[in-house]
Amino acid sequence: MARIGLRNAGLAAGLLLLAGPAMAEFEAPSAPGGIGPSEFRPSLAGATLRLFAGHDSNVFLVPDRPPFFTGETDSPFVGATLEAYVVKPIGAGTLFGATLRADRTAHTSDPNNGLMGSTDKPSDYDLTVLNPSLFVERRGEVSGREVALRAAYDYRMEDGEVAAIGLDAHRVTVSLRTNLKSRLGASVSYAIAWEEFEVEFPAPALDARDSTHETVSAELTYRFPSLKRSLAVQLAWNDNDADGSNFDYDGYTIGAVFDTHLVDRLYAQAGVSYQDRDYEGFTSGFITAPGRTEQQVLTASAKLMMVLSRHITLDLTYDYSDYDANQPQFSGDRSVTTLGASLTF
Repeated sequence: MARIGLRNAGLAAGLLLLAGPAMAEFEAPSAPGGIGPSEFRPSLAGATLRLFAGHDSNVFLVPDRPPFFTGETDSPFVGATLEAYVVKPIGAGTLFGATLRADRTAHTSDPNNGLMGSTDKPSDYDLTVLNPSLFVERRGEVSGREVALRAAYDYRMEDGEVAAIGLDAHRVTVSLRTNLKSRLGASVSYAIAWEEFEVEFPAPALDARDSTHETVSAELTYRFPSLKRSLAVQLAWNDNDADGSNFDYDGYTIGAVFDTHLVDRLYAQAGVSYQDRDYEGFTSGFITAPGRTEQQVLTASAKLMMVLSRHITLDLTYDYSDYDANQPQFSGDRSVTTLGASLTF
């Protein structure tokens, strides 16, 4: 699935159920699609190491009306992200490549917070993410237009201390992109992921999260006459066929990303997305039936990038997420501010 919003290493845990610290639902986010051909530098291999620090207003993904939680929800964090790729031409118009993304986020504040007798701390939500991928791409021309067909496989692993974190996901994606006009590009894609969660809650209904997740998406990208400015708009449909009705949903996502050069070495990016999901309900002893039947997620992001040299870039990122559902136990918000420094080699 193509990018919607800013990729933020400090917010790698994903989306929320909003039931409290040790019962948070870490919805499997779409694994990063890898580095697209337009993002490759002239070399056939490269890597970027990013060190970052920031502040998360809602580490535990606590809702507006928490059923049991009391305590602080925010914490500073530090971390590192490594991204690497290698591309090998294997014939006229055909590329084979591999990408790797690895994240580690650690929270630096450790107040004890209670949930049903537990003592979750921000450090319990430290997160490790590993996301390698392989792809093959065929480029050609159809009716005078350049066309690229790509097939990709990626694996995503998420690991943490608390029962709410733990994921092994395998995904296959097929995508097609072309230029409709000289400055207007279009792409369509289909992805299917098999997600196995390693959550361990006392209530079996909260463990039935393993799913088959399908996504169909379409994107239009307009490149302004200034080659350093573009606008991408995307529409996607998602179907998450989970083992348990608590996590079974379908819905759509619409979003946009604007990239621009500002002045001198300063660049900016802004993104917004809206998700609408329909659920079958939620089985729980502390939530009134039928529980969550619908949830809307609004995200907004802004990023400033200062290119100091060919190899060094500084960035300042702000991400905001607002969750609205038919019940307050599934509604809340979260904001994450991150300052990063990247070394490209």
